[in-house]
Amino acid sequence: MPSLTVVISFVLIILFYSLLGTIVMELIASFLAMRANHLEKVLKSLLSSQDRREEILGDFKSNVVYQQLSGKFFGKSTPPSYLPSNTFRSILMNVLAKDEKGFGLFEKIESLPDENLKATLKQLLKEADNDLEAFKGKIETWYDDIMDRASGWYTRKIERMLLVLGLSIAIIFNVDTLTVFNRLSESSQTDLDKLVALAEATAEDPALAAAYDTLPVTADRLAQQELQKDIYGKIKTGLDELDKNSLGIGWGEDIELSNDIFFWLFKAFGWLITAVCISKGAPFWFDLLRKLVNFRSTGKLPEFNVSIASPPAAVVSTASKTVVVPQAPPVVVNSNIDIENIEKPVG
Repeated sequence: MPSLTVVISFVLIILFYSLLGTIVMELIASFLAMRANHLEKVLKSLLSSQDRREEILGDFKSNVVYQQLSGKFFGKSTPPSYLPSNTFRSILMNVLAKDEKGFGLFEKIESLPDENLKATLKQLLKEADNDLEAFKGKIETWYDDIMDRASGWYTRKIERMLLVLGLSIAIIFNVDTLTVFNRLSESSQTDLDKLVALAEATAEDPALAAAYDTLPVTADRLAQQELQKDIYGKIKTGLDELDKNSLGIGWGEDIELSNDIFFWLFKAFGWLITAVCISKGAPFWFDLLRKLVNFRSTGKLPEFNVSIASPPAAVVSTASKTVVVPQAPPVVVNSNIDIENIEKPVG
């Protein structure tokens, strides 16, 4: 049975390459405006779901607050990547009151062109006992519930992309999980002690803890990316002091290759396992590393509470669990919103 120092060293190495995968994935998501496009699809489903009539959606997107969040006043053309529930409620209420002619709230809802949106808002108004402030709260809760579900679909999409990216990283850097683990088991105690010391420094680093624990989902993701890059650089510096060939990492001159097909099948299997590990996301491995380091120092393993940071618009990029969005108990709405067709995972 491998020692705890071997396991901690292994998790540190997986964290290192998971950070690389997460950083690259963030760059890809930002370049392709994936979160913004996903949010727009969710809004389209919420506001023009029945027969794709986009009258309300058009009014919503033309709202000055929405355009400010989109950055259109600054030359941007992409939708906002994050829309908090109170802002969604504010814009929607403004849209409902656009053609104010003295009608009550019920009459305004009754005049909506989309039957599904109309039925949803009428039920929320009924549950609020026709109280305006309670109705606003119901809208925010409804939006949070929908976004929480949508974030799960986005996360699964990111995880699939991370799996492909992780396989690329595994092959390019020759990170074969099976070989790495075997080499660690055979490493000298001196090398293991260095890896464990680096793991402890990483687990106790306040910057990485801030990146995954204290920054809310609405925080500047550029700042979060910089924190991840900083930690990646620190771990890289520590690993550079060790012989990576002795750890089974990289394509150094000391790496022995073979023409045996079983050798390459074994290596390919190890690369695939590495890809799966990377697809879990750096936050997962950082949380696991902290638990293991704490267990080693105190002998008591705290309860796991892994929370993977998710992309804005309550859709984050993490990887296995998506984004923790504050919300009240979900409202059960008897509507036929076609939300299941948004970013539905293939297969």
